[in-house]
Amino acid sequence: MLEDYSNSGASRQSDGSFAAQYAARQGAPLPPPKMSAAPKSDTTELTADVGQMRFVHATDNNRGWDAYLASKRKAAAVGTLSAPASPMPAPAAAKPAAATASPEALGTRTAIAFLKKFDPDGWHNLTAIHPTRTYTGKDGKPHAEVRGKTFAPGQWEEMEDWINARQGEWNLYFSVNEPRPRAPDKKLREEDIGAIRALCCDVDPEDGADILDSERVRLRRQVDNLAAGPVPPTFAIDSGSGVQSFWQMREKLDPAVWVQQAKDIGRGIAHALDGDPVQDICRVMRLPGTTNIPNAIKLSKGRVARKSELLFTNPSRYSLADVDSQYPAYAAAAKEDKSGAIAEAERDLDQSLLHAGRYEDLPADLQDRFNDARGHFKKLAKLWDSGEHNGNDDSYSGGRFALAGWLRWLTEKGSVEFDVNDYAQLLWVWDHAVGPHDDREAKLSEREIARAWGNAKPKEHFSPIEDDEAEIAAQDKQLPLDAHADGTPNADKAKATTGRKRFEFMSLDDIERAFLVEPKEPLIDGLLDQGTLSVVYGASNVGKTFICLDMAWAIAQGRQWAGQATRKTGVLYIAAEGGTGVLGRVLALNQIHGRPGAKDFVLLRSKLNFYKSDADAKELLTEARAYGLENIGLIVVDTLARSMDGGDESATKDMSVVVGHLDNLRKATGAHVMLVHHSGKDETKGARGSSALRAATDTEIELRKTDEESATGGTITTTKQRDMDGSFSRAFTLETVKLGGGDHREASSCVARVSAEKAQRGSAPTEPQREVMAAMADMGDPGEAFSVQDIRQALGPSVSDNTVLQRLKRMKTAGFVRKDAQGRWSLRTDCPDKKPENWFESHEAEPENSATTGDKPEAPGSG
Repeated sequence: MLEDYSNSGASRQSDGSFAAQYAARQGAPLPPPKMSAAPKSDTTELTADVGQMRFVHATDNNRGWDAYLASKRKAAAVGTLSAPASPMPAPAAAKPAAATASPEALGTRTAIAFLKKFDPDGWHNLTAIHPTRTYTGKDGKPHAEVRGKTFAPGQWEEMEDWINARQGEWNLYFSVNEPRPRAPDKKLREEDIGAIRALCCDVDPEDGADILDSERVRLRRQVDNLAAGPVPPTFAIDSGSGVQSFWQMREKLDPAVWVQQAKDIGRGIAHALDGDPVQDICRVMRLPGTTNIPNAIKLSKGRVARKSELLFTNPSRYSLADVDSQYPAYAAAAKEDKSGAIAEAERDLDQSLLHAGRYEDLPADLQDRFNDARGHFKKLAKLWDSGEHNGNDDSYSGGRFALAGWLRWLTEKGSVEFDVNDYAQLLWVWDHAVGPHDDREAKLSEREIARAWGNAKPKEHFSPIEDDEAEIAAQDKQLPLDAHADGTPNADKAKATTGRKRFEFMSLDDIERAFLVEPKEPLIDGLLDQGTLSVVYGASNVGKTFICLDMAWAIAQGRQWAGQATRKTGVLYIAAEGGTGVLGRVLALNQIHGRPGAKDFVLLRSKLNFYKSDADAKELLTEARAYGLENIGLIVVDTLARSMDGGDESATKDMSVVVGHLDNLRKATGAHVMLVHHSGKDETKGARGSSALRAATDTEIELRKTDEESATGGTITTTKQRDMDGSFSRAFTLETVKLGGGDHREASSCVARVSAEKAQRGSAPTEPQREVMAAMADMGDPGEAFSVQDIRQALGPSVSDNTVLQRLKRMKTAGFVRKDAQGRWSLRTDCPDKKPENWFESHEAEPENSATTGDKPEAPGSG
């Protein structure tokens, strides 16, 4: 009884279109017949655990269901909503075992079978909304009673019990997108979603009992057209009122990365189909097999109780780009997101400021201003302490908007000033900015902070009404920076309140003087600046310690390193991993390069903890000065992982604490701090742990082996430079040095030999990689960055987003492309005229290693 739509694989009944079948049941005029015939092919049928109940309905069965609902409506009219005395007639196609099952039980089996098809291995959340029961919300208005439950993968029996307990009395829904593991048992919020698994569109009929039937025929005809179209939905559901369509993703998507694009494309679908424009990834939709029970408002519009049912299934799965090709992301959404206020906030936001681990680590001036504001406005204090506010949106996102509204209102009023960077720093340490299980870094992305600040409207998101009105009137004149009677700012009062100048204004003369006295000479020309923070990372045994020791030794001696000039200064090398191996490495350097000044290079074989507090750093400085180290220009911490006991390097908050303490160390000494760190399991994603470290880093240097077999060679490449050219690249080898020894053994170690010339690239690109490079070159100017989706679209429909991403990762390893902090990709531009054809010409033969080499050593322990 099932056949396919033309070339779509969408299962439907064979007795005419959905619109025609529905019209026949309702006695409405038949729509024009479809002229195209659909070819036969294999179909995917959904079956329940018991019997062979397909998600198609027989006309007789639907009449039985309509009669059953009529009895329920009659019972509801006298105040009850109980099951009928006798069950609905069983469908003719059902097995005898199911003949005595109630309509509710059959519907539940339908619901479970659908969920198994929708996501057989994922988490599910079910929501029940009662049509008549209400409660009074914070806004003083009645709200429908809601229940929710999150189920782990495979809990089908528990889901069946939960649905059965509410069938026929509650409206039942499922979460379109996958809950994060162990999400709360309630109707989910966006922060509770762990993966985007489908796009959806909900199209409702026009209101009015007199046109409802014709509207439902129209919507069924729309389903016919969608199913025969080039990008048919994976599922379509008759909700009992309108029609809900779903385009399931080929791969589940991370909301932290894809939420905005998913919303924009969803808005494009809604715009094209005249559907519900509301877009959020925590959307719930009607569960097929359950009853759509109208509430009082819908009853007044002519709605009646109806069974929801699955209209068809289609085996196709899609990428976002696939759906976007048919339903382009709605331009109004993109335009709105790029509004002037948001764009300005994005320009002004400096993420390098987001490193405080707790409120006490925020800049003293910001603490003073915010403490003063909290002291004057108890509702702001309540918001900060508990997350509660006057707005209707009680989600964490609503709280972030409320805080932005408060800060912008205070600024507009002239009481005390805050900007987007103040707001971002406060969010970073606020306990109520994100949920307890949320990834703070993902939720507080640059884009989201800018959108909250730019969109926050103090008169809407923050309403200082009720008891705050009197409080505002009474306290206004007590705030710092209040005005005198003549309207001039009361600067003396502000200075007395804060104990310091709030702002430092600089004229052009001040800027010129500051520039002349501030150091301009880099620590290593083209690579390291004075007084900044760098991270050197790579896989285990790639040679990190050898390279960092070699750099430190050159700086201590003031000699060139990798063909670049250095600034001679004192070096403190903290070997937190201890052991005697580092002693041999230092002696090998001394043997090859000679001795620096008496205390120009000092080794510390002790483990410090930059996570717990500043205590270790302060004690370090005290004892270093007592030792006679007065001119420290470089401090190397080898390794970061061994210097943050008790902290989690993957946790944004913990890493921010470490960065804050290292910043204090830099400020106290004026030294450049270099961290030796490890790459993650996926080397293409850079250094291990939270990207809060990368956001605070001025220079990031990656070490990578020349090839998997090499134990003694590799490349040194900058992957981030805040204020310098980011094209530094050198080849290196490790050379064995014999140190002599005793006890009938000869000791040895290694020193790094670093090329003075820019490292040459590896082998020529493959043909698929050449296609990617040519597409990127045609898309824009040399060095311009593009998203994976942009590149995939330029290549055409023959490749998927994932295929393009895998090619780009391999090309990054080979040195052909770069990836920026926003996940966009660009061609490297270190070729004569920056054209792909020159890349191809320069890679016809494998380059020789340009590093100074000796005999291949045994590499006795690499860092």
